[in-house]
Amino acid sequence: MLKKQIILSIFILLFAINFQPAEADVLTFDFNDPKGVNSMNIFLDSTLEPITGFASGITGSVSIDMQKRKGLSGKITVESGQITLANKTMTNVLHSDEWINVNKFPLIEFTFKKIVRINKQTDTFADLIVSGDFMLKGIIKEMEIPVTLTWFQDKLASRNRTGNGDLLVLRATFKIDRTAFDIKPDMDFLLVSKDIEITAGIVGYAKKD
Repeated sequence: MLKKQIILSIFILLFAINFQPAEADVLTFDFNDPKGVNSMNIFLDSTLEPITGFASGITGSVSIDMQKRKGLSGKITVESGQITLANKTMTNVLHSDEWINVNKFPLIEFTFKKIVRINKQTDTFADLIVSGDFMLKGIIKEMEIPVTLTWFQDKLASRNRTGNGDLLVLRATFKIDRTAFDIKPDMDFLLVSKDIEITAGIVGYAKKD
C-alpha cells in the first residue's frame, strides 16, 4: 500500500512539473535606430496659427511578450533639444527657459507600466490602451494612451540590411495639456493651443544570435 502511494505521489509530481505554464517569451526591442529614421511629429492646432514640429533623437527600449500580450515594460526617450519647429526663431523660443527649457530638462520620456485594455489582436498585431508615466520639464503625469504594436519576425535584415532578428513597429497618437507641464501656461490659447498632439511611428529591433 505504501509503495503504491509513493509511486502515485511521484507520478503526480512529474505531471505537475511537465504541465506548468511556460514562462512568457518576452523580447526586448531597442529603439535606438542605427538608420536615424525614427521620429515623431507634434502638432498644436492653434486657432490663429496652427504649429507643426518634428522630433528626432529617439532612444529607449520596449519589452513585451507579443504572443501572450504580457510583460509590457520599457521607456521611450526624446532629446528635447532635437525638437524643431517651422523656423529657427520659433525653435529657439520653444527651447528657451520659459517653454520646454532644454538646458535644464534635456529629456522627455514615456515609461510603460502596463496594458490596460486590448482592443484588437492577431498573432503579430496588437491594438492596445497602455498606461505609463509621461515626463516633460521634470513633471511626471500618469497617462493612458492608445498604442498599436506590429511584430515582424526575422525582418531585421530587410530593414537594416544587416543582422538577424525581429522588428516591432510602435505607433501612437495622443495629446498632452501643455499647461499641466508648465509650458508657458499664461500664453493665449488663440496663438498657442493648449493641447499638443504627439504622433509616433517608430521601429525597434531585437537581435537574435
